[in-house]
Amino acid sequence: MGQITFDDRQIFDEPYFITIDALWSSINLRNGKVPVQQGPFIFDISFFNQEVIREAVNNAVAHRDYRKASDVVIKQYAQAMNIISPGGFPIGVNLSNLLTVSSTPRNRLLTDVLAKTGVVERSGQGVDKIYYQCIAEAKGVPDYSHSDDYQVELRLSAIVKDKAFALFIKQLQRDRKDDNKLSVKEILALDAIREGNYKYDFNKPVTEKLLAEGLIEKKGRTTNQRFVLSKVYYAFTNKEADYTNNKPIEEDYMLMKINQHLVSWGKAKMGKFVELFNGQLSRDQVKVFIYKLATQKYLAFEGNGSAREYQLSKNAKDEEKLMKKAIKIGMAALKNNAELNANS
Repeated sequence: MGQITFDDRQIFDEPYFITIDALWSSINLRNGKVPVQQGPFIFDISFFNQEVIREAVNNAVAHRDYRKASDVVIKQYAQAMNIISPGGFPIGVNLSNLLTVSSTPRNRLLTDVLAKTGVVERSGQGVDKIYYQCIAEAKGVPDYSHSDDYQVELRLSAIVKDKAFALFIKQLQRDRKDDNKLSVKEILALDAIREGNYKYDFNKPVTEKLLAEGLIEKKGRTTNQRFVLSKVYYAFTNKEADYTNNKPIEEDYMLMKINQHLVSWGKAKMGKFVELFNGQLSRDQVKVFIYKLATQKYLAFEGNGSAREYQLSKNAKDEEKLMKKAIKIGMAALKNNAELNANS
């Protein structure tokens, strides 16, 4: 097994039970830490997590193809590490099912020995641990995408993308009982949503648990439905403004903006509506909503193609008048109540 570091090369060829500790000691000599602090919460995140490295190396040794003469190679850089194992994934395993499949070990006897001695997980939870720790430390998803039929390559990042998220997850798990801690799939979903993947495709049990516990919120309806991290996260991390900015735009807000624009300018082409939501919605999202308003007779239009112009319909103008009248009546009633209370 070879390790290539910044400017050094080491060969580890002793029995594995000795090698695994010696290997970690060598890696840890060049290990750094990222300090994380928020209020009373203070801790450090190592560039390279010992549990992640051990699980990754264990997997590389236990599941490699021993018919190939190549070594397991570990390349350590300042802020990254690559672990390369000869042979492709075991039977039944691929990039899309790493966290869900129960694979057939390539080396059953070796795997059993390592499991009975407590070196590796018998139940195949090693990959789960790697994913869990990397995401919980806000380092991103472990990268197996450079693997092929001839080798499995795992690339790990040492860069902490979001200290606040790492702190949030650490505190969440600390306050939970062992049988109620968030699973790797739930952590993965939270991270995906944090990254802006509002339509993250996780399964229903994950959705239901995160929603029930108030860790995510559902916004919008039908095809415009989105998930966002809840107020709990933004309050904990002192990012209240981001909560408002990151929320997907609601249809009521879109309608208000379109109404304001048309009241001011009378007519508008599709391009102008797209400009209204620049950076917030795609052109297709705006077009779908405008077509919906036209179908509902809220907007009237004339012309075809790129020359088509939209304006508020008579129905929309009547609705606006009624709304203004209702607001005026309501304000008058409040004023009268205030005067009556003052005189009583």
